[in-house]
Amino acid sequence: MSQLKNILQEIHRRSVWQVLGVYLAVSWVVLQVVETLTESAGLPDWVPPGALVLLLIGLPIVLATAVVQEGVGGSRDVARGHGHEANASTRAADPGESMEADLGSTVAQNLAAGTGSLDRPSTRPSATRRLFTWRNAILGGVLAFALLAVAIGGYWVMWASGIGPVGSLVAQGVLEERDPVILSDFENLTPDPALSEVVTEALRVDLDRSEVLSVLSPAAVGQVLRRMNRADEEVLGAELAREVALREGVKAVIEGEVGAAGSGYVLTARLTGAQGDVLASFRVAARDGDEMIDAIDELSQDIRERSGESLRAIKGGEPLSAVTTGSVEALRLYSQAIKRSTWGDRAGAVRLLEDAIELDPEFAMAYRKLGVELGNLGMDPERALQAVTRAYELRSRLTDRERGLAEAYYFTNAQSDPARAAEAYERVLSQYPDDPTALNNLALLYPRQGRFDEAVALLERAVSGPAATAPAYSNLFAGLWDSRREAEAEALLAEARARYPNSDMVADMGGRLALARHRWDEAHELSAGRARRFGAQPPSHLEALYHMASADAARGKLEEARRHSEQALRIAREEDQTSWVWAAAGHQAWYELFVARSTSRASALLEGALDTAPYTGGFTGSWDLLNLLSFWSLAGEVERAAELGELFQDSPEQDRFASEAGLYFDWAQGLARDDAQTALDAIRLSMERELQCQERRCWGHFESGLALEALGRTDEAIQAYEMHLGGTDLGDADWDGANYAASLEQLCHLSADVEDAARVQEHCGALVRLWAEADAELEPRIRSARERMAGSLPADVGP
Repeated sequence: MSQLKNILQEIHRRSVWQVLGVYLAVSWVVLQVVETLTESAGLPDWVPPGALVLLLIGLPIVLATAVVQEGVGGSRDVARGHGHEANASTRAADPGESMEADLGSTVAQNLAAGTGSLDRPSTRPSATRRLFTWRNAILGGVLAFALLAVAIGGYWVMWASGIGPVGSLVAQGVLEERDPVILSDFENLTPDPALSEVVTEALRVDLDRSEVLSVLSPAAVGQVLRRMNRADEEVLGAELAREVALREGVKAVIEGEVGAAGSGYVLTARLTGAQGDVLASFRVAARDGDEMIDAIDELSQDIRERSGESLRAIKGGEPLSAVTTGSVEALRLYSQAIKRSTWGDRAGAVRLLEDAIELDPEFAMAYRKLGVELGNLGMDPERALQAVTRAYELRSRLTDRERGLAEAYYFTNAQSDPARAAEAYERVLSQYPDDPTALNNLALLYPRQGRFDEAVALLERAVSGPAATAPAYSNLFAGLWDSRREAEAEALLAEARARYPNSDMVADMGGRLALARHRWDEAHELSAGRARRFGAQPPSHLEALYHMASADAARGKLEEARRHSEQALRIAREEDQTSWVWAAAGHQAWYELFVARSTSRASALLEGALDTAPYTGGFTGSWDLLNLLSFWSLAGEVERAAELGELFQDSPEQDRFASEAGLYFDWAQGLARDDAQTALDAIRLSMERELQCQERRCWGHFESGLALEALGRTDEAIQAYEMHLGGTDLGDADWDGANYAASLEQLCHLSADVEDAARVQEHCGALVRLWAEADAELEPRIRSARERMAGSLPADVGP
């Protein structure tokens, strides 16, 4: 005990505690600087541990130097040959002072020998004092950190030049920046059956931030699997992912496994070529489930770094947990929802997303995806709007790409601000030029600004890129058709059918084209086939039924059209979707008004829809509601429709007068109130917003014809109806069957009124042929058309 006490007293006498404190303080500052530089300048992750190791090695050296260099804090000198202390002047002048140099060595030697003596030798110079000097200690520290800097520089040179095992794959020429890669589902080697889904989806989210890699979306991979007739595959294993890569010309696949290690987990990943050759391997560990998100983040950083992304860019982003969720269970539900959506089960995806949000109320990605899925389904617009708004409010918890998409979706659907929505999509494309969502949705916004050619160019980029999707094909198809580029539209449809043989959206393209070309038999057949194939998906089934009813209404087969419409209405009620009920009733009411000419039947139908699905205020189903109110006005319920219209107008969520649906409502109210000029002004304003209607197909000519006819401007009405016969835009194809038949009938009558014999023969004849197999209730009007044809012929020419 006395020996330990003596040692501690000697350490205190030589101020070792003070030296230790100073060293630890300086070390802390050095580590903070290194950590800051690692994050800001993008130094490798091994630099802070390397600096810590150097500082730990330096600690005993500094302490030894403090012991050897006795004068650190004021020392005691025992005079040689005397039994008393020498004074300060004697010590300073004593030529034997150099003998103090071997004190530390002697102390160490005595202690090592077990003597416990702290006495110094009488006279014996030592090299120890010459070695353990402050100059050497400082110089050694500088050299150590200089070597660390050299190691960092060497690493950067090797990484940037593609040299050795740390060389980036881009520098080696194996990959190019923004090359698409496929992320396969990780193999699960743990007892937790869903853990691999969590790892795969979280890794996808983090890799989505990469400036070098471009991971193909599940939707894009799903499209390829459908072309391979393997859409029923629930797991995209490594082998299947490589098959997809070979088929699509993708250079690399990311594959891996999740394994158990005691109470923790081990994540391994490989970046392989399409042929299976391993380009790079990675491994990280998580001590338990709570560390899983951080481990995935680390794995992603390693993959991004080896691929060729700068560490500065990688470290500049938020941690994965900050842009997804810290709840592994919520992330599990989210990943399952993504798969459900990819398989076409959007309703199932909605349920899973809502469960994920319940676990993490700040899960921004889940809110954004929920808003999209509800919007695509046409279900619960109020809930969709709430989800879109919440995703926008939580946008700081999203990746750059997701944040841009959330902002754009919010400005499109919640704020009706297409200019700001377009700006958000443009920001996404500036970072991710091939993002399929931004390309597709921005192309839908540009026409509102009159930028039709730019919209088509964006969609052409979308369909030619590695992440091409059926929606991009569908929208490009509509853009080409509306631009009167019929041959290109036909060719694109053929390409889409070959590429997506099992796509509901491509089936819809074919049906709409047949309607737009007025090939009613073909349209009915294609839509019936779509209903049989995709009848389990309510939105698709409803659209198919609308198209069948439109084709039947055009041909005068009203009972058949009613049967399809009533089936659509029944589905809408069973699904308990308010806007679907309004839409189904509205489609049937339209041809009741303009083909059957039964205002009583239309009015009863619309009133029944409003009784079944009453309007309770807010944004819900704005277009479908205002269409229904427009038709109700034309059916004679002008005031009741106006009352509901005013209620909708007062809704803070919707500026009715800024919407096309609102202008359409004003047109219908004008016609119903015998104020045809107001009706004409409203429909023309709507058409002006469409822009370039002379060069492009757009809706509104039929409605303009009705207003002009009511004003007595017969020649202009004839011209408007004939423009409608030239073809409408594909978006209006749902209604075109009734409009086409009604336009022909009006042209038949007006041509006879102005005694234009050629037009009478053309239009009345077309109507008679169109209604050759019409229901009996139309027979009087068919007979009238024949009579007009006969009356327009010269006396010596029979009908």
